[in-house]
Formats: sequence, structure tokens, C-alpha cells
Amino acid sequence: MTDAISLITATGGRPEAFKLLEGYIAHQRYRGSIEWIVVDDCQPETPCTMGQQLIIPDRLWQQGQNTQARNMQLALNAVTHDKILIIEDDEYYAPDYLTIMSSILDYVDMAGEGWALYYNVKLRRYHRHLNDKHACFARTGFTTNIMMWIKKRLRQYELEQKFNRTDVRMWQDSGPIKKYIYLDAMPLSIGIKGMPGRAAINGQHDSVSVRYLSDMNLEYLTSIIGSDAENYRGYLLK
Repeated sequence: MTDAISLITATGGRPEAFKLLEGYIAHQRYRGSIEWIVVDDCQPETPCTMGQQLIIPDRLWQQGQNTQARNMQLALNAVTHDKILIIEDDEYYAPDYLTIMSSILDYVDMAGEGWALYYNVKLRRYHRHLNDKHACFARTGFTTNIMMWIKKRLRQYELEQKFNRTDVRMWQDSGPIKKYIYLDAMPLSIGIKGMPGRAAINGQHDSVSVRYLSDMNLEYLTSIIGSDAENYRGYLLK
């Protein structure tokens, strides 16, 4: 495959998180061609400063709606590269994320990062899951070889109105598709919860379970992402 990737971000109502995401993509070590498609279904419009292709849906998001499948479809229709990575606004991506995920997609049609780490910056608590059979959308990539299959599944889930853990369902339904879950003690990405703006689909922005561990001084987060942890110091819940 050519050394080129398409990034897809469905966003809206989270300008602070999106600004940080732009910084993490700008610091990637990947040197291939990057096409970044952003679907924004909220007003005011999210500022995009890196030449992204911005898509505004005809119908904007309203409170209580789940527009994930619709927005993904819109983005997929605009893709021009063979490798596609879903990049979410409430996520930290290490500088080698694009390089490693792109290299995996040279050999498989569906790739993801397991052992997902989540960090709530409001509560300064974190938890690492033990998922090794699926990846969340924010850590999933695929090739155009399975584009039609992806679109069909998204449409199916949209019609069924069963959006809970859509990413898990997609990995479970992937059957004979050649795929790979990346696992490493040092995570390539972190799900950042508790940032200002529109709430997450799964409601994890403002809540944590008893499994979450405390990190009040950002020591753990700093050990993972270095000085980038300072980006989140100001969000501690008072």
C-alpha cells in the first residue's frame, strides 16, 4: 500500500479537546501523506487550523441524539486513501501512533490498540482495561478493502438504534476479516475523560468506577506522556 492515511474525526462542541488533538497530530513522527476529514455537527463550528476537510451535516446534533454512525458514513464517503484511522477529539495520541498503526495496516485490514487506558482529568483517576479482542473506535483503523463492510455495519447499527458499544460489536462481527490488536505495556493512546463540552456517548466524561486509581498530582499521567500531562492540570474538579 502507499504510504498515506486518512484520519477521521467526528466532533462538535469540544473545542478545547479538539485543539489539543491538533497538537498531538502535529507532533506525529509519521512522514507519509495525511488526509484529515472532520465531521462537525454542532454550532458554533469547531476551529480547524491544519487544513482539514470539514464536513457540516445537514442536520445538526441535538441533546440526547447519537450521531456517530451518521457522521462516520459522511466521513467515509470523503476518504481517498487506502488506510483509514479513526481519531477522536477526547484522546491523547503518542508521537508514534500513526506510524505504528499504519505499518500494521500493511498486513491486515483491521487494526486496533487493546489494553485501553482511560484517564479522567476532572477526578484525576485512571484505569486500564484488559481488552485484547477488540478496540474502541478511537483506537481502530482499517483499509478500504473492507470499506463496504464497515459502511454496512454502521448502517445496520443505525437502523437498529443499538449504539451501545458499537465498536465492540463491530470487532465481534468482523469474523474472517484479517485483523490485529496491538498490545504493549506503554500505551500508544489514552482516552481522556472529563474535558469541557459535549458529553461522551458512553457517559464516561464525568464518572469513574471503583476500579479507577487515584493520580492527584499527575505523576502517573506524566510517566506515560511526559510534559503533555501539563495540558490537563487545569481541569481538576474543585
